[in-house]
Amino acid sequence: MIVPIIPAYNPDDKLIEIIKELRKDFKKIIIVNDGSNSDEIFKKIAEYKECIVLTHEVNKGKGVALKTAFAYYQEKLINNYRGVITIDADGQHKTSDVKKIALILEEKNNFVLGTRLFNTKDTPWRNKVGNRITSRVFKRLYKVYLKDTQTGLRACPNRLIPFLLTIAGNRFEYEINELIALVKKKEIIEEVDIKTVYLSDSNKKSHFNVLKDSYKIYKILFSKWK
Repeated sequence: MIVPIIPAYNPDDKLIEIIKELRKDFKKIIIVNDGSNSDEIFKKIAEYKECIVLTHEVNKGKGVALKTAFAYYQEKLINNYRGVITIDADGQHKTSDVKKIALILEEKNNFVLGTRLFNTKDTPWRNKVGNRITSRVFKRLYKVYLKDTQTGLRACPNRLIPFLLTIAGNRFEYEINELIALVKKKEIIEEVDIKTVYLSDSNKKSHFNVLKDSYKIYKILFSKWK
């Protein structure tokens, strides 16, 4: 079995709907409240027996939230499960894809990326162009082509959890650091196409700052290239 991990900062009721769906197939779910302004939604989630809610008193960033969950998993759950799968809190990942990736992780014991399809008419322009450019830059620098370097749907086997805890990055830059570190370690990265639900208000509610966070990502891509 696999344990879903959901880092969340100021989520709305979509998070509760995600949890309701995941409870049907997963015995444990780790949610990290990353210093949200209200804990009302997290109190509701904590009532479900499958859910473990970890809390940061102040916002520390997605990278720190993920590592908080990895550390808890390593200390408390790792002996009873095969790995973890990280999921965004905004409802853009379908439960069917989460289950599909979990099965692949159990079968192959490799790191798995849920790669979004950017050829649909409802794909936001900034997502389509930004990811295409980043994938090409990544291939040019690191000799590995990954179709979606910014996906939040990722699965990791137990054997790599200690390694992920050593990777630098407090916010969104953690995820690009993660891929660079895995490629340099010569790990196999499985890619699985997923259906992403692009919500009408997703850009408005995204905590990804296009200019600032994109700058950090490209700075990291070039600074770690050797």
